[in-house]
Amino acid sequence: GLTDYDSGTTGPYGLQSLRAYGDYKTKGYTGEVRFVSDDSGNWSWIAGAFMQRYQIDALADLYIANTAGLNSLPGLPALLVTPRGLSAAQAYVEPTSKESSLYGEVVRKLGERWDVTLGARFYNTELHGYRNVEGLISAAYPTGSYTPIEQNEKGISPKLSVTFKPTDGIFTYATVSRGFQFGGANPPPTLALPNNNPVTGVPVPVDFKSSVLWNYEVGVRTDWFERTLRIDTTAFFLDWSKAQFGQSSGGALPNNYTDNVGKVHSRGMEATIAWLTPVPGLSLNLAGSYIVATTAAPYDPGTGDVIPPGTTMPATPRVQTAATLQYNVSLGPWLTNASLTHTHWGKAYNNIQHTYEIYDFENINGLLSVSRPDWSGAPTLAFGITNIADERALMSHIPSSTAIQEGWAYSRPRAISLRLSAD
Repeated sequence: GLTDYDSGTTGPYGLQSLRAYGDYKTKGYTGEVRFVSDDSGNWSWIAGAFMQRYQIDALADLYIANTAGLNSLPGLPALLVTPRGLSAAQAYVEPTSKESSLYGEVVRKLGERWDVTLGARFYNTELHGYRNVEGLISAAYPTGSYTPIEQNEKGISPKLSVTFKPTDGIFTYATVSRGFQFGGANPPPTLALPNNNPVTGVPVPVDFKSSVLWNYEVGVRTDWFERTLRIDTTAFFLDWSKAQFGQSSGGALPNNYTDNVGKVHSRGMEATIAWLTPVPGLSLNLAGSYIVATTAAPYDPGTGDVIPPGTTMPATPRVQTAATLQYNVSLGPWLTNASLTHTHWGKAYNNIQHTYEIYDFENINGLLSVSRPDWSGAPTLAFGITNIADERALMSHIPSSTAIQEGWAYSRPRAISLRLSAD
């Protein structure tokens, strides 16, 4: 897609200031073949192959407005002039990624109560390409502004899971698995310098590395009172190496990019309760989690202020809860539904430096609907109110890479809707 932003300001002698132009083209394909057993007997299995290729051609140009006529002037270096005019900074990023893998999983039943699952994924990934900086700013790169991108990784991600059903109403499991998250190339910065400075902040890395995640998880699912009450609980520990997260370069003209933290530990518990009450059609669903996700190694964002181990990761509130009370009833041929939902998001931070607090809010939504499934199209009329208390909270802060507008995202205000739908 194309973007073209105007700063809207005028400099001395009536000269208009900078404009930003972006051109992003992507293409790729994905293919997968999978074979599954018929699940008869004590053995079952699944096996398959996966491949993916993805290519990006991205251009970001910060140019001086109303200078397109300079294209015809002799003697100007080609890297300073674009079809749009004199370029202050122009960056290209052209990475190509390839991924191929073979995977399989075998499940063995051990009697009526035990199941053992063993699986693995064999993968091979490649990422290659380059980033090149042109324009007036290229003079700030004494060793050259061309940076190659080259990553190649192979590995095995195993999985072991054991389930046990001591009774028909209790199901337990324990799982150990390894996950892999492919690396990638960062978008071209609109304006960037090769060293830390007050204008563009820290240098934007050309790429970010792949990360590896080990997951250790145990859980229990229980059914009570003729399956009218279900309680699920899960405890987990994640050991994440080279964790990927969003970051900002800082400075007056910041760029947004993805970076790696050496190691992150995430531990916590999650629980859900689903209750079909004695009142016909009335149900209650509760969910909650307590998660602590912190760095487990020092992280240097390039400013010299090292983030110490134990720092809470961005956008990871420790407490989240949700509760929904719902009532369904048939009134002759009419089906009616009424629900009330309450959610809570605990406090979190917008970045790893904890510049701004985000979330920390409550939300209440209501919905009332009626439908006629016996009519053609099964029409439904729904009346809803979101954020009944009209509570506001900062959800994210994204510094602008063009200094034209800064990204502040807030929770949606109260909204009332009336919708008629049909299949």
